[in-house]
Amino acid sequence: MTVEDYYATLDSSQDPHVLALRKLIMENAQVEELIAWSMPTFKLKATGKNFLSIKATKKFVSLYIFQDKGGASAQQEIIFDTFKDYAPSTGGGGQMITVRFDYKKDLPEQLLKDFIQFQVKAVTEK
Repeated sequence: MTVEDYYATLDSSQDPHVLALRKLIMENAQVEELIAWSMPTFKLKATGKNFLSIKATKKFVSLYIFQDKGGASAQQEIIFDTFKDYAPSTGGGGQMITVRFDYKKDLPEQLLKDFIQFQVKAVTEK
């Protein structure tokens, strides 16, 4: 499956949120998009590290945020605080945080822009 194939499978209720989130992530010139774990995944060109993934579901778009091994950290606390209104949860042995954005609500675009910049910096500095 290619990135284009993935986006071609979206229906009209998913398109606006998923494509807007993709655009916010892709605005960063340091990012490369690929398919990993059957979903669009974004990695930093400078480090080759995956740092975000997105996945469309029936009711919401999920943003998967990659962390370093070890789970709980200052970075995790910042992420949970930043997205406290979006029910963040951990998975992948504590290496990933998932945040869900309901299609019936507007995306918090400025919050996401600020967070993406934070995440790029956090991953680049490791």
